[in-house]
Amino acid sequence: MYKILIADDDPRISQLFERVLTKEGYHAIVCHSVEDGIKLALKEHPDIILSDYVMHDQNGEQFCAAVRSYEEISSTPFIIITGRGTNEIRTEGLSILFDDYLDKPIDLSFLIAKINATIRRKEEESKRSQKIKNKLKFTRLGLIGASVFLCLVTLGFTLHSNSQQKQLSKLQLEKTKYDERVLAIQSQLDSLGCKMSDLDFDRINTDLRTIILNAKIINTAIPKEAERDVIIRGIKEIMANFGEKDYNVPPLFASEVYKMVEQFIGPRKYSTQRTLKRAQIYLPMITKIFQEKGLPEELAYIAMVESAFNPNAVNATSGATGLWQFMVGTAREYGLRVDRFLDERKHPLKSTLTASEYLLDLIAVFGKKSALLAIASYNVGDGAVRFQLKKLSNPLEERDFWYLFDQKALPQETREYIPRVIASIIVHRYAEQLGIELEEPGELAQSYE
Repeated sequence: MYKILIADDDPRISQLFERVLTKEGYHAIVCHSVEDGIKLALKEHPDIILSDYVMHDQNGEQFCAAVRSYEEISSTPFIIITGRGTNEIRTEGLSILFDDYLDKPIDLSFLIAKINATIRRKEEESKRSQKIKNKLKFTRLGLIGASVFLCLVTLGFTLHSNSQQKQLSKLQLEKTKYDERVLAIQSQLDSLGCKMSDLDFDRINTDLRTIILNAKIINTAIPKEAERDVIIRGIKEIMANFGEKDYNVPPLFASEVYKMVEQFIGPRKYSTQRTLKRAQIYLPMITKIFQEKGLPEELAYIAMVESAFNPNAVNATSGATGLWQFMVGTAREYGLRVDRFLDERKHPLKSTLTASEYLLDLIAVFGKKSALLAIASYNVGDGAVRFQLKKLSNPLEERDFWYLFDQKALPQETREYIPRVIASIIVHRYAEQLGIELEEPGELAQSYE
């Protein structure tokens, strides 16, 4: 029987929820304060916590943050009930703390539907985790071997003499050794057979810093002209423009970029060609604005991922609109007009100027060398990224996208978003080598003024 913890300082409401949930076959546990709620959550380990936002001792946000701070209950689905601040909860709370919300007055049938849906998601996640855990037992060594092989192939070099061959072979072996260590640590982080308490994150982070630093030092000694692989070369050129020279490409990240590139030049080839056709219209304008603002021009490809360079694109689910897929709130905050008469999110020039200001704000928060964090924030929100950075043991030293990537601290959508942006840049810049034909804009041409 699934346990539902109900937290509400109004006994009439909590008793009503208790009766309804008990009738539906759930074991309902009631409390009337945040303090009692935390104690009961630690004791009972409920499957879902259903909490009012406003209570006499603390609010729902403080309650949820407290629950998230205890490892044994940190993943408990948390549904907040609110009669105010709905927009803020949608944009901030859901991305950082809460799993779902209910508006007052409560429709009891909708409450049951939410609870049932949350339970189903939890069951499905449990089944997926078990399948992955079983699969890992048989594939872990194969994946590590494949990743090491990938490193050996992509970091190939031309040898001109026996002495060079010996020296470079030694460097390559050292590089492979460090990449294997990174993979071993990532395997430990990914292992679903381990409890979070079994993983010493402070030691893991220290090891990662040391390993990545040593790999970068070794990588600088390998001749640059030796790197024939266009994707690895592309990633390094992009990272150099972000202020990361002599960048050591993490093998797992390279693999993700490979997969994205294969999608662009494989099953989505026709769509990619259409997108790159539109890029010839809008990319010069975007890069010019970004250069004037001092932004890395690579950030322009966020528009390729967001809208395929289509200024009229509209996300039917979220309502995000335009080249940069702005939500109404963000657009208005940065001065764009959005009403029933005019939607400036669809204006290529005005929306790009707005995007440049928004990205400048993100870069100001994370720094140019942390451009990947800025891109991640564009996808998931800077509040969510800053929240995860605060949880690092050494945030000044570990202020890096890779620590969040390795520890799966960011949503899966965001972990895929960054490789997709990088892959978009590579597909455009190396279109000819990758078999993509760049057509003239032709009939797509239009003024963006």
